[in-house]
Amino acid sequence: MTRAAPMPRLPSIRQRLARVLLGSAIASGAAVAGAVWLQADHEVDELLDETLVSSAQVLSPLLAPTAGTVPATLAASATSGSGETPFAWQVVDRAGRVTAHSANAPDQAWSTVRIAGFFDAPGWRAFGTALGSEGRTLYVAQTRGERREARLEVALSGALSALAVGLLVSLWLRGRVAAELQPLQQLSDRLVRIDLSPATALGAAERQELQPVHDAVDSLARRLARRLDHERAFAAHAAHALRTPLA
Repeated sequence: MTRAAPMPRLPSIRQRLARVLLGSAIASGAAVAGAVWLQADHEVDELLDETLVSSAQVLSPLLAPTAGTVPATLAASATSGSGETPFAWQVVDRAGRVTAHSANAPDQAWSTVRIAGFFDAPGWRAFGTALGSEGRTLYVAQTRGERREARLEVALSGALSALAVGLLVSLWLRGRVAAELQPLQQLSDRLVRIDLSPATALGAAERQELQPVHDAVDSLARRLARRLDHERAFAAHAAHALRTPLA
């Protein structure tokens, strides 16, 4: 005797919806993360440029009165060699020679030609401003590596936050889908207990979309109940008709 082949496992609405929601959350989170990454990269770059301008404005009054010497507070930082400040600075004279600089600034001038405003030097993003009336120039700069690291930290934190929010929304929607599908399981349980008696009916549905199913099942149950009543009546009449000749 051959065994019947097992029935294939049917696809699950809940699992299919869960996969769709998870995929949508990941895709939308990745898109938002990419947008946040690009926007943060641009905004952080502008913010770092503004920091260079602010630093130059703070340093200019301190360095402008000096004719070749550096104030003691700046001299200490310029010779400490710590290199922990978020920017570096140079004072360049008219001939393009560096007369003073911070510990993390190179000995060679970022620009031997006097430049006012932003410019790019090898490995540096710099801002220049005139210093006094002797033709000196103050340059304040940040390394490309520092700026890249700052942009990366901000953009990465924003992107990860966007992805985390997308995943949390996916989990919440998955719970809501499970709750909304619960009436289907309850409908199945009620169908198992139905006994086709005239007084038995599924009644009102718990969701608007399920009401046509309830109405169809109730109508089918009533028709089957009437047919069973007719068959019982016919069986009783036939039995009576058969008993009379036999008697």
